[in-house]
Amino acid sequence: MIKAVIFDLDGTLLDSERVNIGAAVKTFQELGHPLSREDQSWLAGRSSKDFIPVFLKKFGLSGDLFDSLFVKNHENYLELWDTDLAQLMPGVIGVLHFLLKQKKILSMATNNSWPIVERFLTRFCLKNVFTHITVGDDVEHRKPHPEIYMTAHKKLRLSAIEIIAVEDLATGLISAKEAGLPCAVVPTEWSKDQDFSRADYILSSLQELLSIVA
Repeated sequence: MIKAVIFDLDGTLLDSERVNIGAAVKTFQELGHPLSREDQSWLAGRSSKDFIPVFLKKFGLSGDLFDSLFVKNHENYLELWDTDLAQLMPGVIGVLHFLLKQKKILSMATNNSWPIVERFLTRFCLKNVFTHITVGDDVEHRKPHPEIYMTAHKKLRLSAIEIIAVEDLATGLISAKEAGLPCAVVPTEWSKDQDFSRADYILSSLQELLSIVA
């Protein structure tokens, strides 16, 4: 019986990949290096700490630019976050409320930083929904490394078979599976072509999760 659900944030609960990708596109466009559709798909779900060095190398730019680009990208991200680009994924409120009524423990495991998570919780009135939240700054290695899910699992004090992770990207799926957790994936337009062969469930919508955990 599933007792707890660990949700990813970006692309799973929050339609924020447009924000994340939009910020990166703007950051590198200002340097004269537009990101291709393939680049944009690849960076979905990755933090700026991870993708900036990759693109600096790809475009033959100095690694010394990292600090300034990190700050600039964060500024672009916050600017876009406060627009209508950042919205809840379809059905999120109904799913969360149903799970709470079923006495499920709701947790979150995200590569994002705590200030962004707090902004999310405040904006959408979800501060009292999640019992445990693990963010990228809590671990040394972000997804696809399993550390973030291992940390989230430890907080729950439940066996792996009593937990299910919910993700939208292959990086998150790998992280959850390497941590020994079952995982359901809800692909998005950014991730639909990724390899989800290790997923326990591939869902067409978040609402389908209810038939698994009820």
